[in-house]
Amino acid sequence: MSSVPDIDVFLCRSRVIRAVYYERRSRKMIVETAHGKFMIYTDIDKTLTEALVAHAAPGMIYSQTLRAALRPKLAKMTLANFTLLRRIRKIASEAAPDDHTDRRPDAGR
Repeated sequence: MSSVPDIDVFLCRSRVIRAVYYERRSRKMIVETAHGKFMIYTDIDKTLTEALVAHAAPGMIYSQTLRAALRPKLAKMTLANFTLLRRIRKIASEAAPDDHTDRRPDAGR
């Protein structure tokens, strides 16, 4: 986990999720998918974010359970969320590993 003021960054070794970001002040969890799409969820407890990224298969948990369960907390694209997403994209571009890097835990064995 790395951190920027007010935003925690969790890189994932998953085929579904590239990274998860958590903005502490607003309690928003931002999931960056492997395809580069960002999903913003509101009023999320940090322990849920930490449990998701600590799981052995975060992509499976997200796609099979959390995505549907968190649908009511999916944020609309407001100006505040647009600004947050711009910050997240800047962080993601600075922290992105080489595109050819295999992020699966068993890669390189």
